Amino acid sequence: MPPNYITMKIPKKLKIGGHVVKVKLLERLDGDGEFDTQSNVIFIDSRLSQSQKEETLIHEILGFQNPSLHSDNHGLLQAIAHSIYQVLSENRMLR
Repeated sequence: MPPNYITMKIPKKLKIGGHVVKVKLLERLDGDGEFDTQSNVIFIDSRLSQSQKEETLIHEILGFQNPSLHSDNHGLLQAIAHSIYQVLSENRMLR
């Protein structure tokens, strides 16, 4: 990574809407990430680059908070996650 590259910490747990949600890095997901609101887990494909993991985490957090948006308009959710990630990363708001 370039010396000025700022990364986001991918936590093992985080709180979303008052719920403790585990974050697990796994291989062999059908996509880059997925979430399970029944068991409060977000899965991210461990084979992704660091920046892809970071953007995927944002995407899955938004989907976890808004499951109907995730299922009904996945493309919009992806665009929102991409925009948020771009602003955070290019303005040095990540670690």
